[in-house]
Amino acid sequence: FTIVFARNKGNEYAIQLMEKIIHQPLRFFDTHNSIELLTESGRELSNLLLFYIKDVPSYYSAILSSIIIFIILCSYHPVIGIFQILFLPLSIIPVRYIHSKLESLVNNVLEKNAKNNQLKADMFKNIDYIKSNNLETFYINQIKKNNDGIVSVWGSVASMESLAGVWINGFMTSLFTGLSFGIVALLMMYTTKLTVGTIISVVSYCELLYSYLNTVFSTEVEKGKFEGEFTKTKELFELDSDISTNQHPFSLEQAIHFHKVNFQYTNTPVLKNLTLELQAHKWTVILGESGVGKSTILKLIEKFYIEYEGKIMVDDISLKDIDNHDLRSKVAYLSQSPSLFPGSIRGNLTVSSDTITDEMIWEVLKTVNMKDYVSSLDDALDTDIYEAGKIMSTGQKQRLCIARALLRNVEIYLLDEITSNVDHENTQLILSYFKELSKDGKTIISVTHDREYIPFADVTYELWNGKDATIVSKI
Repeated sequence: FTIVFARNKGNEYAIQLMEKIIHQPLRFFDTHNSIELLTESGRELSNLLLFYIKDVPSYYSAILSSIIIFIILCSYHPVIGIFQILFLPLSIIPVRYIHSKLESLVNNVLEKNAKNNQLKADMFKNIDYIKSNNLETFYINQIKKNNDGIVSVWGSVASMESLAGVWINGFMTSLFTGLSFGIVALLMMYTTKLTVGTIISVVSYCELLYSYLNTVFSTEVEKGKFEGEFTKTKELFELDSDISTNQHPFSLEQAIHFHKVNFQYTNTPVLKNLTLELQAHKWTVILGESGVGKSTILKLIEKFYIEYEGKIMVDDISLKDIDNHDLRSKVAYLSQSPSLFPGSIRGNLTVSSDTITDEMIWEVLKTVNMKDYVSSLDDALDTDIYEAGKIMSTGQKQRLCIARALLRNVEIYLLDEITSNVDHENTQLILSYFKELSKDGKTIISVTHDREYIPFADVTYELWNGKDATIVSKI
């Protein structure tokens, strides 16, 4: 029963942990590697629960039993009981050291293992680059080196566990059993109260006492291993999520205003005192070279980052006071890097809603000029595109992502260099469609370096060094 309970509860906590991680702000993911997070969140929590369900109660039971036996030994003679107290410091000090060492070693080996998993994932992700540069042997050697380091640390862990067992279960138990027998024998020489039967009882109680104390100290050693294994997991559980509560629903009728906004990712400012107006129900294009902060503007609107100075107002409400979930349910953000998932084309296009029909899918695929391509595939919409859509070109993946955004039929579209990997003919087709959407009252904000967007926009800004946004075109 306890194993089943621990397994079920462990799965429940694992889901809670994944929810905690996935609801972190984007800055958290900027500073954490994905596979390392996957490794940390994949710890077998049922083992930890089983430890607390089975071993910890035994731990406290052993402490209580030890106290009772100590009192019994004192009743035979105070000297016998007091002598047993020496067992504690001679065991506790080494065990505390081993506990601390094990916690550090296990934490170290798990960190190394997480980094090694990240290296393997990056190797497979960039396999074309690795092959083209003959780097297979280099990366295999890196993995072998990391594995050797992990094995070495595990060896230290095993040595520490063995040392704890030998010290407590072997040396200390044998030493104190013999000394206790000797003390009882000496006491018999000076008192008539102690008999042979008493000696047998005292030795038996001593062995029982050491057995319980061994349970206590062995549990302490195991606890050190678990604390080392789940240190990172505990830290993840203690994170605050970005789920907003008691905030305003999102509604845009007039404009999004950036007023003297300053923002930086690390120590280098990206946006510097930026003031900008993005009108509702219009198409605003922001032109600029790479690195001037164009994409950052869109990410701030999506509330991916909230650590900025100045004000961003949605009509007359601060963006910081708007509910994240409601905002993102009404905004479609299209990144310059296509984001597709393993599975079918249909699965990727319907991930945001289960009410999307095949008819709607084919219509939007026609809009992005993907209908003929998908129709030509043996399984059409059921075709598995594998990890990150690897069976398609970058341009095809981008157009599929655009189709997915269009199927959401939201109020606002944030477009980040969405045609950078698309040819001229398809670019014109896509821009024309978004122009029609803006005429229908949709709000479109796109950032690009491509001046081909200007004729389609209602307002075009040019951004310089994240600071000066100059209107270069307005209809």
